Amino acid sequence: MCLNFVQLLNERDILVLNYCGKSHLDAACRHCTRIKHVIDTIPGLGLTPPVFLAPLAGITDLPFRNLVSRFGAGLVVSEMVASQEMVQAKPGVRERAELGFGVENTAVQLAGCDAEWLAEAARMVEANGAKIIDINMGCPAKKVTSASGNGASGSALMKTPDHALR
Repeated sequence: MCLNFVQLLNERDILVLNYCGKSHLDAACRHCTRIKHVIDTIPGLGLTPPVFLAPLAGITDLPFRNLVSRFGAGLVVSEMVASQEMVQAKPGVRERAELGFGVENTAVQLAGCDAEWLAEAARMVEANGAKIIDINMGCPAKKVTSASGNGASGSALMKTPDHALR
């Protein structure tokens, strides 16, 4: 059975968990074929196997990422890391971005709405060895998207594409 750890949103976009029920990495499986197509478009990544663990806040902590990596995921992604809190070294935040020992293909998902905080947090995780930096633009949770606190992050960034591009 094929536990891809992703879900197809449409012909090209993928998201979270999908259990397709086919033989693992079956060339005839439309799920596996589409996932491979999307991953192949990321230059120089070359995931083998072409399956990955999507970011899930509160679930994809370091021990879980290490476990999934040991079972053969080509890429593991951290749980969401608040960029401002990471730069300010708030307790427990940097631990969410830890890569683990021997994990070669690791992405860190950053959240935030301020370009300067995001850029500094991105520099930090890159210096720690992250292969991919994922900016969270999909989380619909109110505590992430509300304008209170650190501002409107997650899916709220999609309301202002010009701001998100910065």
